[in-house]
Amino acid sequence: MNNDNFPLRIVERLNTASGAWRGRRGAGTVVAKGMYRFGRNALAELQVSVFDDADRSVAITAELCQNALELMFARLNGNPSFSDMLEKLAGRELAVVFVEGHEHLLELDSDTAVIACDLAIPLGYADANYRDTAPRTEVQQGFEYLLVLAHYHLVLRWQGWTERQALGKVIELYASFAKAERACLHSVLEGGILDSGNLFSLFLKRAVFDPSAGIENRHQPAWLDQQMTWLLGQDRVDLPYPRQAAVNILHGEADVDEQRSRLYHLLRGYDRPLEHGNIERIATEVCVARQQLIFGRMSRAFHNQATLFANAVLLTPSPAWRQLAAELSSLAAAAPELQAGAGALALLLNSSVEIPLTTLEGACERFEDAVLDEQKQALSNALVPSRARIENFNDPLAGPFEAVAEHEAIMARAGQGLRLVDCIRRELLGATKRHAAYVVISQRPSPTGSHLLIKINEFQDPYSGKAENLRKLVRLAGDRIYSSPDYGWLSVADHWIEAIPLFIKEEVLVQEGQESTRTVIDIGGMEVSFREEMADLWAGNLHRVLESEWLCLARECVAAGKFTDLDEDALRQCLHEASAADDIAAVGVLLGEIYRRQIVQIQQLIEAEELEPFDALRQILLGGDLLRRLEGRQLATGSWTASAREILQDNGYSKDFDREISRLKPEALKPRRALPTLHVLTTQSAGMTEGYIRTWLEESMALFNIAEDLGLHEPIAEREAFFTARILGLGEKVIRELGIWIEVEALCADEQISQTAAVLRLINRNRLIQDELSCLGALLEFDETQQGRKK
Repeated sequence: MNNDNFPLRIVERLNTASGAWRGRRGAGTVVAKGMYRFGRNALAELQVSVFDDADRSVAITAELCQNALELMFARLNGNPSFSDMLEKLAGRELAVVFVEGHEHLLELDSDTAVIACDLAIPLGYADANYRDTAPRTEVQQGFEYLLVLAHYHLVLRWQGWTERQALGKVIELYASFAKAERACLHSVLEGGILDSGNLFSLFLKRAVFDPSAGIENRHQPAWLDQQMTWLLGQDRVDLPYPRQAAVNILHGEADVDEQRSRLYHLLRGYDRPLEHGNIERIATEVCVARQQLIFGRMSRAFHNQATLFANAVLLTPSPAWRQLAAELSSLAAAAPELQAGAGALALLLNSSVEIPLTTLEGACERFEDAVLDEQKQALSNALVPSRARIENFNDPLAGPFEAVAEHEAIMARAGQGLRLVDCIRRELLGATKRHAAYVVISQRPSPTGSHLLIKINEFQDPYSGKAENLRKLVRLAGDRIYSSPDYGWLSVADHWIEAIPLFIKEEVLVQEGQESTRTVIDIGGMEVSFREEMADLWAGNLHRVLESEWLCLARECVAAGKFTDLDEDALRQCLHEASAADDIAAVGVLLGEIYRRQIVQIQQLIEAEELEPFDALRQILLGGDLLRRLEGRQLATGSWTASAREILQDNGYSKDFDREISRLKPEALKPRRALPTLHVLTTQSAGMTEGYIRTWLEESMALFNIAEDLGLHEPIAEREAFFTARILGLGEKVIRELGIWIEVEALCADEQISQTAAVLRLINRNRLIQDELSCLGALLEFDETQQGRKK
């Protein structure tokens, strides 16, 4: 289904505590239908009609739409492209549906306009005869100007313009507005009803270099295109911190340290539930689109990689590729030196699966290099007789001088090879393509790193000195990059890229008055990071993959006998249309229980027959006795859910079956996920990965899985809270007795943190405090044990 929306997301709510906005997501409820009619004279015979009786909000909205189209025609009259637009509109009709609770103000959905009709009354319109009543407010005038822009975008998209072309024309129309008209428009956009996060309002200001947006004049085409990319990318997420406040700090006049401190304090209060909603929604979108979700922590190296990943595309092979591959083979047959490069390129062109554009381009360049090398060598060989004749100029036995006769054939052969590569590139650029990845750069709120996160989301350079080709990638692919303050993205990532240089630092030593530096690796900090911050999330990621495998097998069970010879995507679509999510989730719960009971056999099968985990899982689960009983009972009862419930109850299932179904149901029709991959980037030895990181992760993940299986997370959390309180109490006592409480007060004042945070930070950085605290803690536990009071 084609869906082209005017990129303005309606507000669902504003969190006044965090300053974060939540936009509406998803389609609304259709309350009325109608038609846009453009007569032979579109200017004079325009009509927006509503079928049947419509309520007040629909009637007002229809009248507003007609007024917007009339205003749009009046504005564009005299524009060079206006007559062409009118000619294409003449005599046409466009169906329209009026919806409540919709995510966008206006969109084109498969040749049907979709308009949100629940906005006019909140904006103060009383009835459809508003033009004949009292003067309209500034907000109402702004809304009418907004509808003009939205309908201009709608008409352009309906006539086949691309998203960026249509947005460019919308900006041209906006730029023609008078200052007072722009003020009215922004008053309604920033009024808390229409524009979630004021994203579209800020886009308009930036696009025309409004001084209030803090933007200086740039090269117009590239700058405008970059702002479009920014708008389309940021519309995908509900930013968990107040964007306008962050932008104001970035563009403020405070010194760098003050600016970074203020951004840190702004970011550390981010809206966690809102961000977790982003995580689940984006992960679903990426999974359904068969893209890869790539996660990495903030660093210069990973930011460079992120832009490259985001710009990556996969190409679908076309029949023309095979013909080009045949021509390659024919050309290489006459030149053995070209056969290796031609063979590699032909192999890619003959592929039946999607191929990365960069892989194909790399093969093209290697073949071109081979062609040029062969040409050079052939020309050098052809020149040997002529050069030898000069060397033998006084040799009476040397024959007469003969001009080189082969160079034209050699040049022609090289030209043929290079022209063939040009043809290949032309086919690649015209091929069906899709984006390969969505990238999340994560940075926990910190005094030294928060500004980098905010700059990335505003398309500002987080690191100075970047090459221009890397900066250009932000304009081309920045809508597939997001910077988040939450590591929760790791639980849904397909690839985790960890750069060990994050923990490599230079230490300055002063010995006998001489300064020297040495490189040190913060092994302790790295271990804490992997064990405490990442391992549980990575374990949760692997468990989600396992559950997606149960659900994939559950879909096969539910679909057996109904849908045959379908691939996974087609099968999911059929089951979606059959509303089978509850049944799939119920069978998935049963398969999960079978897995837990037969996990040893599954692992033995993987090791004995070297099977992929999913293949071993299918072999064991689908051949089990419980599943056969489920299929027999389903034939008798006609219900997968009831049958699964009965079998689990008969076999002593202890969990809440309905709760498990509710948990798995949202995942029931999503594609099966492959196992995620951790990539460690390091200049250190291979033992750094195997000896440290793998050990830390596997140990901590094993503990997490044990706690998960035994339901110990709450008792563990209570125990951690108890020890945290004790460490704080003892730490404060030691710090006061050592007479260094002034350091706590200094931390609170300098970094604007709480007393508790300052105490913990001082404990972490002072070895003497740690030793004294440990001693007191051990004595206290011994006393509690002796007195029978140990908790």
